[in-house]
Amino acid sequence: MKNLGFALYGALLSALLVVINGIAAVQSIGHRSGAVFNLNNDVVGVKTVQVPVLMLLASAVISCALFYAVTAGLRTQPSSLPVVSVISFIVVTCALVAGSFFLEGGRSTGSGIVVGVLPGWRGWLEEGGSSLATLTILVFSIGILGKTLLARFRRNETIISPRLPARAEQARS
Repeated sequence: MKNLGFALYGALLSALLVVINGIAAVQSIGHRSGAVFNLNNDVVGVKTVQVPVLMLLASAVISCALFYAVTAGLRTQPSSLPVVSVISFIVVTCALVAGSFFLEGGRSTGSGIVVGVLPGWRGWLEEGGSSLATLTILVFSIGILGKTLLARFRRNETIISPRLPARAEQARS
């Protein structure tokens, strides 16, 4: 049951990473083009063109905080539970990134030019999944998971230990 909780924790952080980076990416597009987007990704105003420094900074800081949240347990707890959360984070992030590329490819025009931002969560998924912040955190997560598993393998620790039924444990004693 704990494994399921840690898996859901990793999946939730993954979805949060993609959504936050997607919202920041849509708002950055608006800053660079002089448009004001609402949360449904509709243009609701026009303003002067700006460099989206605060959006990029917010995306970087929140991505790093989520990376720390998902990988902190690997450094502090020797059990297999944090490994489950990182694995689910990686799997769900890969699925969301793949989904973002399917969304992007599905709306291209014949000339290969993609215009506009998809409405609502689809736009967040498309922009967040193809965001460099999301992809960088994904690569770092894969790297730290690999490093942790290799270190545990070298120390001859079990990575995910199977639980024996209560009767089998009593018979062993």
